[in-house]
Amino acid sequence: MGIKKILVALDGSENSQRALEMAVDLAKRPKDETFSTKAKKQILSPRKILGVYVKPWLQEFDEKEDRLLETAFHFAKTKCEKNGIKFTSEIRIGDAKSEIAKFANDTSYKIDMVVLGSRGKGSIAEKFMGSVSNYVLHKSKIPVLVVK
Repeated sequence: MGIKKILVALDGSENSQRALEMAVDLAKRPKDETFSTKAKKQILSPRKILGVYVKPWLQEFDEKEDRLLETAFHFAKTKCEKNGIKFTSEIRIGDAKSEIAKFANDTSYKIDMVVLGSRGKGSIAEKFMGSVSNYVLHKSKIPVLVVK
């Protein structure tokens, strides 16, 4: 069946950019390869990446966050377009780890895999008390790839 739709958590951090790079590499791979004695033929499947940004509950957008989000989505869209991959984005409000896991597990989106950075732009306390990636890894019903 292959990977057709990948959910990537974007927050503007370097790790989320590496996660996007990995998702693009995965999406570019052929769904199936058939070999013959004369030539190798690649059969490509439809490829889609869905970028999600989660805004904390009580935090209002400020100019700096708006620019970060705009830059992250623009970078992701440009990277995907250059590689023939359809990119769509969505902003969610809530707790990042819960929202990403809930999004991944929602069967109406037909997501095949989640790719996220091992650490985002969260606080130091989050890094020691349990990360978004660790939570999503344990709560997701679909495969999760954590990129360092």
